[in-house]
Amino acid sequence: MVPSVVDESLVQPFKYWDKTIQKGIFYNQELYIQLRSFAKDERLKAYEAAFEQSQQGVITCISVSPSHYTIWLRLRSLNQNLKLNLQPAEMSAR
Repeated sequence: MVPSVVDESLVQPFKYWDKTIQKGIFYNQELYIQLRSFAKDERLKAYEAAFEQSQQGVITCISVSPSHYTIWLRLRSLNQNLKLNLQPAEMSAR
């Protein structure tokens, strides 16, 4: 799936605790966690990083601001990926 690209003004940022303070966004009725930010002149690197995650089955979103690009990973797709990755191990343990 191709990453969504949205203006940063359209997302609702929040912070949460996971061993340290982390950044997240609420966009299109979904929660996303931050993977990485890139400077404005690193647009290609940002798109490559997002596409790589998409190839692994993680739904991604790229927020764009005047100064940077940020890659976000949809939390629900991370949970689904984890379940898929655990399934074969669980089956072989039985």
